[in-house]
Amino acid sequence: MNRWQQLMQKGNSLYNLNQWNDALNYYNQAILLLESAISIETTTTQQAIQGWICAYHNVATTYEQQGFIDRSRDALVTPFNTMLALTNDSNISPEMQLITHQALHITLPPLLEFANNHPSEFQFINKLVGHINTYEHLH
Repeated sequence: MNRWQQLMQKGNSLYNLNQWNDALNYYNQAILLLESAISIETTTTQQAIQGWICAYHNVATTYEQQGFIDRSRDALVTPFNTMLALTNDSNISPEMQLITHQALHITLPPLLEFANNHPSEFQFINKLVGHINTYEHLH
């Protein structure tokens, strides 16, 4: 098991015990480890990207449980924006563009669910979805 996976498991255990700050600490450690892994294209890049997105989604859920809606939204938006930027990066390989394009699509359901749970955020989330529609139309 990778170190980031151990950190995620520890964070999940603490989350289940409602130890929010401690869980966030482990999730954020996993994010930092994975950020370096996703910046270098290897055979494990896709798994690292998926883990990184999952860690951000766990952060978002933890913030949401505490009532920090803006922080929760921001934690969901970060992987969306990052994957959108990477997908549009002409300096990465076609394989990496495909991986980031697929990853971009897995960032959408949590954003839409968030908008459904927090109607005041719907307009903001709808604008993000418009960005992906524009991207796909152009490509």
